[in-house]
Amino acid sequence: MNKKRNTYISRQPRILLIVLVVALIVTNPTKEDFFKWLENKAIESSESTLEGALTNLFVSPIIKSFTIRKDYFLCSTYTIEIDDEETVYLGILRRFIEL
Repeated sequence: MNKKRNTYISRQPRILLIVLVVALIVTNPTKEDFFKWLENKAIESSESTLEGALTNLFVSPIIKSFTIRKDYFLCSTYTIEIDDEETVYLGILRRFIEL
């Protein structure tokens, strides 16, 4: 009986790790998720609705062409390199963090 209990306890961390890895894989954001997030961020930071619409109309295609995604299965990085400026974002659990 005691041996069965120890086996059950030792399986818990492995099961939790498997669940965590599967959750990270399933929620790894796509490049389209990243662009939607960027568009929403631009709209929120704009002072007017017209400014946000113009930003999306003109800036979004430029940013899309300069964005590189590296997929690591559990998470992704998105690098926007325009001129000599480089901005890197980490995409994990359908969220984005500027690095």
